[in-house]
Amino acid sequence: MAYPRMIQFNRELLRRQYSPLFDYRVDDQLTYALHARDKKTGENVVTGHLLRGAPVCPGCPTNTLNAMKKIEPPRRRTNPDQLPYDPDELHLHDRRLANLASMSAGPHGSPFLGTDSKAGRRAVGAPPPKEVAKIRLTCPALEGLTQCPLREEAASWGDPNLPMILTPPADPTPLCLSKHSVTVNIDDRALKHLQPRMASSWDHHDHLRAVRARNEALHSLLVRMEVGGLQRGHISIRKNAPFTIAVALVVGVTNMAVLDRWRETLDANGDAPWEAHVETRKIRDNIRHQRAA
Repeated sequence: MAYPRMIQFNRELLRRQYSPLFDYRVDDQLTYALHARDKKTGENVVTGHLLRGAPVCPGCPTNTLNAMKKIEPPRRRTNPDQLPYDPDELHLHDRRLANLASMSAGPHGSPFLGTDSKAGRRAVGAPPPKEVAKIRLTCPALEGLTQCPLREEAASWGDPNLPMILTPPADPTPLCLSKHSVTVNIDDRALKHLQPRMASSWDHHDHLRAVRARNEALHSLLVRMEVGGLQRGHISIRKNAPFTIAVALVVGVTNMAVLDRWRETLDANGDAPWEAHVETRKIRDNIRHQRAA
């Protein structure tokens, strides 16, 4: 989907339990601090970083964060006589992603909306607590992703196959002291960048392309006059409420048309969907002929 600019839009996605997936602008800030409330002092302290949409350990050094900002997927070559990608660029990209994956701090579950309030009863006449986005994070050392001097009791400590966090926080954060997971707050700026997969990773690249192709296919059906007919000049409703109802009706009609076409395809192919591949169509035809016999 496109880059979400409005905070209220992101909050509405959380209420409906949707996970946005998008690319960032070229001039965008890609690192944000995540805060959690310290149980001793009651103050919000930095408990991690949000880097390219993915939460990472607070022990991630600054030079690593700055280097990870420039991670971009390798460019595909256009020359048919060459390999699609440069092998050296692929190895470098994979090493950078592996370095960041070893410092990934979860997440532990999906983000949700909560209130930013201190423990105890609210004073009489006090304003209601502010609604904030939250997410639970887990220390990567407890997850067995890396070694940390602050987590010598973890099973990952002493494993020579795991990287070491060389710059742990001087003052242990709530994430460093937690036994399982800790809830952190996501401010409004960081909320616009939160997504389930780190941008520029292979998982993000594949998932984004698949979702975008599916959205474009649905959009083409919505604007076709013989299906949805949702085109400029054909809907004269101007108010928000009736326009929303009209769009919902168009989407419903489009979905019904897709289902009808799917049933027609099944009936015409002996309860088997139509396949574009020639060999697969032959197998489907043989099954259909055997059922008819």
